[in-house]
Amino acid sequence: MAQQYIAGIIDDDEKSIKLLSFYLKEYFPQITIKATANSWNDGLSVINNNVLDLIFIDIHLNDDLGFELLDIANSKSAQVIFISSHEKYALKVFKYNPVDYLLKPFNIKDLCASVNRAFKKCQISKEVPIKDANPNLIAIPVGPIIKMIKLNEIKYFESCGNFSKLYLVDKTTILANKNIGHYESILPESTFFRIHKKYIINISHIKEIYKSDGFYCELNNKTILSVSRRKQEEFQKLLLLK
Repeated sequence: MAQQYIAGIIDDDEKSIKLLSFYLKEYFPQITIKATANSWNDGLSVINNNVLDLIFIDIHLNDDLGFELLDIANSKSAQVIFISSHEKYALKVFKYNPVDYLLKPFNIKDLCASVNRAFKKCQISKEVPIKDANPNLIAIPVGPIIKMIKLNEIKYFESCGNFSKLYLVDKTTILANKNIGHYESILPESTFFRIHKKYIINISHIKEIYKSDGFYCELNNKTILSVSRRKQEEFQKLLLLK
């Protein structure tokens, strides 16, 4: 039996959603379109409330930019294909590690090639272990390899679109193939906390917390990281309970 894939489509043009849906059903019976959305907010709900293998995202969602969904969404490993009527964002979305950037009106050949590449990436990502049995280690996919990293050696994570950058105790960095929402979902809550849409911090490496002139924390290597307004209260409660 052929492997099945779950897809979502986010596009502010209802005609485009229907046309893409038709093509996917016609040429890829192994794809089930789980949800669609035609606005930025509804698109965020589609990503956060469904386990998707593949997401088609229009660059322009009314007055918003579709790729900015990936900065805050909780998508773990969905493969992304951007679609747009304009070329100008092609380089800007590269950091999200998309499968492809299709220009409207795209032809069937290009669509099929993109979807088949997405299938291959889905298969590879499902073979990657999320977390080692040792609770003190985490498996970090980096390109074609997997690095096993001790949790206490990680100072913090920084969101880089569809990637995450890890800052380590030895002053080196690692660019992981997963977005920051993935790590937020698997890291131990007693040690790691997402202080901002861009950062997950290892609490054991905090030196000081500053609450005047903004709310931010200083790590023991003098790195300064901001705490978002909506995370401040929860962050303080966590620190007081530790």
